[in-house]
Amino acid sequence: MPGAALFQALRAFSDGMNHTRPSLWISLLGLAVNVPSNFVLIYGGEGLSDLLGSWLPGWIQALPAMGALGCGIATALSMWTMCLAMALYTRHSRAMARSRYGTPPAALGGG
Repeated sequence: MPGAALFQALRAFSDGMNHTRPSLWISLLGLAVNVPSNFVLIYGGEGLSDLLGSWLPGWIQALPAMGALGCGIATALSMWTMCLAMALYTRHSRAMARSRYGTPPAALGGG
């Protein structure tokens, strides 16, 4: 939950600054992390072997199926990935430079 809450707070801040596109791309990144990690953690190595064949290394085939617990872990992983990506965007984006707390106005080009 903390990853989701922090992501939503940073997303709302970015949207309030009229920068909505980064939220879209970061949400798609979260989806790209969530879907494969859900499959692997829910069905384990056996489900992955059934899907892709037996050419996978033995350590991947030995991954345990976790069911609903794996789904929760995968969702948490994707939420923290989105939170980290949004925090990095907020910190390093030129579009957000004017809103950085503690930055003197002269350093921002203002008066």
